[in-house]
Amino acid sequence: QVNSKAESIPQNDMDLYSDLYFAEVLDYKDNYTKKQLEFIAGYYDIKTRKKKKEELAEEIVIFEKAEENIDLVQRRKMMWFYIDEISNDSYLSKYLILE
Repeated sequence: QVNSKAESIPQNDMDLYSDLYFAEVLDYKDNYTKKQLEFIAGYYDIKTRKKKKEELAEEIVIFEKAEENIDLVQRRKMMWFYIDEISNDSYLSKYLILE
């Protein structure tokens, strides 16, 4: 499925697509713990069993790049924003329990 999409992308765009893909994978690998990646993968219903951190980061980026997942990805990012906002609120943070 990914290969068929890649074949239809012009070479200039393909280079940019590859750069963005690797940058996003690197961002997930460097800035998130494996547990955080498992949390994100769980939201997307991506199986996490026996996967290394890098494999999870790659699968998340592939999932997020798929056009059919744009709405779910935007929703996840919005929800994570709300979690951060509540976590930083001195009153509401007492009531936010994640795991």
